[in-house]
Formats: sequence, structure tokens, C-alpha cells
Amino acid sequence: MNARSVGSLMWAASFALLTLATAMPTLAKPVKWNLEDVTFQDGGTAVGSFLFDANASSASASVLDFDITTTDGTVLTGVHYTPADAAATSSGFGINLSSASLHRQLDLTTGTPLSGIGVTIPLSGFESSSGLGGGLRFVKEGGVSSVPEPSDSVMVGIGLVGVITVWVRRRRVAGLSLAS
Repeated sequence: MNARSVGSLMWAASFALLTLATAMPTLAKPVKWNLEDVTFQDGGTAVGSFLFDANASSASASVLDFDITTTDGTVLTGVHYTPADAAATSSGFGINLSSASLHRQLDLTTGTPLSGIGVTIPLSGFESSSGLGGGLRFVKEGGVSSVPEPSDSVMVGIGLVGVITVWVRRRRVAGLSLAS
């Protein structure tokens, strides 16, 4: 095997390892999803985030934390959803927050599974009230986006620097041995 073949093989192996290293955090860790420009048809909005574990064993265990606030619209008044006053479930295609004490339900649904890092997924869904006067409003537009954890980005960067350093050193050694 000549030096060029070894170098190509090394680059292919490094690329494969780097690809695996970037994919593994997506599978292993819960991902924080941020609501992006979510607007209801009555003019109200929703802001906040939730922590989702795609590897959870049940729908009720997949939403680890959430803090979502809806604002007043023409149909419903705003509500602040937290684990203290609402229960969360997920089918893997969004989240459902339900609060008996607030007489409210917020259902945010995506067309694709909640997986991946650095992606934005469009939302549909609704917020309803079973309290006095009731009411129902639908999501008009908006989405959810995931952002990689800083530690994941740092690890990928360190790995890339290591691969480049090894490659440069091997090229120098190969250049010196050819010149001798």
C-alpha cells in the first residue's frame, strides 16, 4: 500500500469517525426545542421551549421540561405552562400540554419526528379552554428549532483539529522521507 492510499484511507476513516461523533449526541441526549414565531389565528402568540428525549420509554417521559407562555388573542387569554401546573406528553411529533387547574390544553404538532440538531420544523396545532366561556384557537404559523449543545460543538471542533494535526504531521514526515 503506497503513501497516497494510506492517506486516503486515513481521511475516509477520520471522516467516518467525525460523522459518527456528530450523530451520537443527537441520539443520546435530550434536545432543547425553542418555539419560533408561533402565532395563533386570533393574534395571540406562543413563546418558550421544551426539553425532549427521543429515546424515552413512554410518551409522558419524553418531555423532560417545558416553559411555554401564550399571549392574549381575541379568542383566548394567555397562559403560562410549566411542569408545576401542566402535564406533558408527546407522540414524537410535537407536544401536548394539559392543565386541569388552568382548564387549558396546548397541542403543538410537527409533520416530522422531533429529531435532529440545528433544524427548524413547521408547527400546527391548537390551544383550547374548557373553562368558563371555553374557546379554541389554531396555530396560524411558526415552528420549533433545535440548537446543538455547546459541548457537542466543542467536541466536534476538537476532533476536527486533531484530524487536521495528524494529517499535517504525516504529510511533513512523508515529505522529509521523500527528500532524504
